[in-house]
Amino acid sequence: MKVKKDRIFVITMGLVLANLIYWFAGYLSTITTNYTSAYFWAVLLADLFAIIGVLWLLRVYKKGRKIEKATKEKETNKED
Repeated sequence: MKVKKDRIFVITMGLVLANLIYWFAGYLSTITTNYTSAYFWAVLLADLFAIIGVLWLLRVYKKGRKIEKATKEKETNKED
């Protein structure tokens, strides 16, 4: 059951990341014509922080899976 939850988590984070990048690109193209708007800068900055957060979360998740796999292999080797 854990594998299914892991797969759903990764797929969801991928979709969230794709959506954030899409909106970031849209606001980035808009801000080139309206660079004095504080709203567009705030949304652009918020999108950037969210993208960095999702990438960080996926990185931590990947490290955790690696550590879990290494621990499981050590336990398996001890039993043999």
